[in-house]
Amino acid sequence: MTIGRSYRFASGSFSLPAGADEILQILAPSDAVVIIEDLRITTDQETSEQLRVNLQRATTAGSGGTTVTARPVEVGDPAFGGTILRQNSTEATTLTLLWELWENVLNGWRDFPTPTGTIVLSPSGVLVIKTPAAAAGTPAVTITGVITEIGG
Repeated sequence: MTIGRSYRFASGSFSLPAGADEILQILAPSDAVVIIEDLRITTDQETSEQLRVNLQRATTAGSGGTTVTARPVEVGDPAFGGTILRQNSTEATTLTLLWELWENVLNGWRDFPTPTGTIVLSPSGVLVIKTPAAAAGTPAVTITGVITEIGG
Protein backbone atom coordinates (compact mmCIF):
# COMPACT_ATOMS: atom_id res chain seq x y z
CA MET A 1 0.00 0.00 0.00
CA THR A 2 1.30 3.41 -0.96
CA ILE A 3 0.77 6.53 1.10
CA GLY A 4 0.10 9.45 -1.23
CA ARG A 5 -1.06 9.57 -4.83
CA SER A 6 0.57 7.35 -7.43
CA TYR A 7 1.06 8.30 -11.06
CA ARG A 8 2.35 6.49 -14.14
CA PHE A 9 4.02 8.19 -17.05
CA ALA A 10 5.33 7.25 -20.49
CA SER A 11 7.48 9.63 -22.50
CA GLY A 12 6.36 8.35 -25.88
CA SER A 13 9.00 7.28 -28.37
CA PHE A 14 11.69 9.83 -29.24
CA SER A 15 15.14 9.73 -30.84
CA LEU A 16 18.05 9.57 -28.44
CA PRO A 17 20.23 12.60 -29.11
CA ALA A 18 23.47 12.20 -31.02
CA GLY A 19 25.51 13.56 -28.11
CA ALA A 20 25.46 13.73 -24.35
CA ASP A 21 22.08 15.05 -23.34
CA GLU A 22 19.39 15.31 -20.69
CA ILE A 23 16.63 12.98 -21.78
CA LEU A 24 14.12 13.33 -18.94
CA GLN A 25 13.51 15.63 -15.98
CA ILE A 26 11.08 15.25 -13.09
CA LEU A 27 10.33 18.42 -11.12
CA ALA A 28 8.50 17.96 -7.80
CA PRO A 29 5.71 20.41 -6.96
CA SER A 30 6.59 23.21 -4.52
CA ASP A 31 4.25 21.81 -1.85
CA ALA A 32 4.85 18.05 -2.07
CA VAL A 33 7.49 15.33 -1.93
CA VAL A 34 7.88 12.95 -4.90
CA ILE A 35 9.09 9.37 -4.52
CA ILE A 36 10.54 7.64 -7.58
CA GLU A 37 9.05 4.13 -7.46
CA ASP A 38 10.13 2.76 -10.85
CA LEU A 39 11.98 3.98 -13.95
CA ARG A 40 12.52 2.10 -17.22
CA ILE A 41 14.21 2.98 -20.48
CA THR A 42 13.68 0.82 -23.55
CA THR A 43 14.97 1.26 -27.09
CA ASP A 44 14.24 -0.03 -30.57
CA GLN A 45 17.95 -0.62 -31.21
CA GLU A 46 18.73 -4.09 -32.57
CA THR A 47 22.51 -3.90 -32.15
CA SER A 48 24.17 -4.77 -28.86
CA GLU A 49 25.72 -1.69 -27.25
CA GLN A 50 26.56 -0.57 -23.74
CA LEU A 51 25.00 2.81 -22.95
CA ARG A 52 25.66 4.85 -19.83
CA VAL A 53 22.70 6.33 -17.97
CA ASN A 54 23.06 8.83 -15.11
CA LEU A 55 20.47 9.75 -12.50
CA GLN A 56 21.27 13.18 -11.13
CA ARG A 57 19.76 15.65 -8.71
CA ALA A 58 19.70 19.27 -9.93
CA THR A 59 19.26 22.58 -8.13
CA THR A 60 17.72 24.43 -11.08
CA ALA A 61 15.21 22.85 -13.46
CA GLY A 62 15.68 22.91 -17.20
CA SER A 63 13.06 24.09 -19.69
CA GLY A 64 11.95 23.95 -23.28
CA GLY A 65 11.27 20.22 -23.46
CA THR A 66 8.22 18.20 -24.39
CA THR A 67 5.75 17.73 -21.54
CA VAL A 68 5.18 14.16 -20.40
CA THR A 69 1.83 13.64 -18.67
CA ALA A 70 1.77 11.68 -15.42
CA ARG A 71 -1.59 9.92 -15.16
CA PRO A 72 -3.19 9.17 -11.78
CA VAL A 73 -3.38 5.46 -10.94
CA GLU A 74 -6.61 5.93 -8.98
CA VAL A 75 -9.76 7.28 -10.61
CA GLY A 76 -10.66 10.68 -9.19
CA ASP A 77 -7.15 11.65 -8.05
CA PRO A 78 -6.04 15.13 -9.14
CA ALA A 79 -3.40 15.76 -11.79
CA PHE A 80 0.25 15.41 -10.78
CA GLY A 81 1.36 18.70 -9.21
CA GLY A 82 4.87 18.65 -10.64
CA THR A 83 6.27 18.66 -14.17
CA ILE A 84 7.89 15.98 -16.29
CA LEU A 85 9.77 17.05 -19.42
CA ARG A 86 11.77 15.14 -22.00
CA GLN A 87 14.60 16.50 -24.18
CA ASN A 88 14.93 19.96 -22.65
CA SER A 89 16.56 22.56 -24.88
CA THR A 90 17.81 24.32 -21.74
CA GLU A 91 19.16 21.66 -19.39
CA ALA A 92 18.99 21.61 -15.59
CA THR A 93 22.03 22.97 -13.76
CA THR A 94 24.23 22.18 -10.76
CA LEU A 95 23.94 18.42 -11.04
CA THR A 96 24.82 15.90 -8.33
CA LEU A 97 25.35 12.33 -9.52
CA LEU A 98 23.18 9.75 -7.69
CA TRP A 99 23.59 6.69 -9.96
CA GLU A 100 25.75 5.90 -12.96
CA LEU A 101 24.88 2.70 -14.77
CA TRP A 102 26.05 1.00 -17.94
CA GLU A 103 23.40 -1.18 -19.53
CA ASN A 104 23.08 -3.06 -22.77
CA VAL A 105 20.43 -1.34 -24.88
CA LEU A 106 19.02 -4.71 -25.98
CA ASN A 107 18.01 -5.44 -22.38
CA GLY A 108 16.77 -1.94 -21.61
CA TRP A 109 17.46 -0.21 -18.32
CA ARG A 110 15.40 -0.39 -15.15
CA ASP A 111 15.71 1.16 -11.73
CA PHE A 112 13.31 -0.40 -9.27
CA PRO A 113 14.68 0.99 -6.00
CA THR A 114 14.57 -0.91 -2.75
CA PRO A 115 13.61 1.10 0.34
CA THR A 116 17.24 1.97 1.07
CA GLY A 117 17.84 3.08 -2.53
CA THR A 118 14.64 5.03 -3.03
CA ILE A 119 15.04 8.48 -4.55
CA VAL A 120 12.96 11.12 -2.79
CA LEU A 121 12.61 14.60 -4.27
CA SER A 122 11.98 17.37 -1.77
CA PRO A 123 9.45 20.04 -2.71
CA SER A 124 10.70 21.75 -5.91
CA GLY A 125 13.40 19.07 -6.19
CA VAL A 126 14.64 18.04 -9.64
CA LEU A 127 15.70 14.60 -10.91
CA VAL A 128 17.47 14.37 -14.26
CA ILE A 129 18.08 11.29 -16.41
CA LYS A 130 21.02 11.89 -18.69
CA THR A 131 23.00 9.96 -21.27
CA PRO A 132 26.51 11.41 -20.91
CA ALA A 133 27.79 9.71 -24.07
CA ALA A 134 26.27 9.32 -27.51
CA ALA A 135 24.73 6.04 -28.61
CA ALA A 136 25.70 4.48 -31.91
CA GLY A 137 23.15 5.88 -34.34
CA THR A 138 20.03 7.50 -32.98
CA PRO A 139 17.85 4.81 -31.44
CA ALA A 140 14.27 5.56 -30.47
CA VAL A 141 13.76 5.37 -26.71
CA THR A 142 10.78 5.34 -24.37
CA ILE A 143 10.98 6.17 -20.67
CA THR A 144 8.24 4.97 -18.35
CA GLY A 145 7.88 5.26 -14.62
CA VAL A 146 5.81 5.25 -11.47
CA ILE A 147 6.00 8.13 -9.03
CA THR A 148 4.20 8.91 -5.79
CA GLU A 149 3.31 12.42 -4.64
CA ILE A 150 2.93 13.06 -0.92
CA GLY A 151 1.46 16.40 0.13
CA GLY A 152 0.10 19.05 -2.17
